[in-house]
Amino acid sequence: MPFDGTPRPRASTEEISRAYENLVCLEQFFDGGRNWHRGELRDGHGSFCLVGAIDHLRCGDLALRYLVRVARMRHERCPFGHPVIAEMNDHCSDFEELRACLGEARALATADLWKSTLSLA
Repeated sequence: MPFDGTPRPRASTEEISRAYENLVCLEQFFDGGRNWHRGELRDGHGSFCLVGAIDHLRCGDLALRYLVRVARMRHERCPFGHPVIAEMNDHCSDFEELRACLGEARALATADLWKSTLSLA
């Protein structure tokens, strides 16, 4: 919902599919953790944090919103306005934990895609 109180238009099936594909591309980009980094956007040697990878791959807003939902669930005490996705990235104990976060975001997209498909029928 935008700040003016009007409801946000529902995402189309194509937008949700694109967001899902962005989330898959993010996981592939990290190459099993070999290109994953914490603490800064990039390390200068080809590794990126989640925020840096989102920027590098030019992921869409909807993919970002799915990641924010996951990050908010995991870091609910992160003050509003702080970079919650960076917080999630930097507090993952290893890449497998970040991979699980990406999987949760994909599951949210899958659920929305399913709802969207049902509403078209």
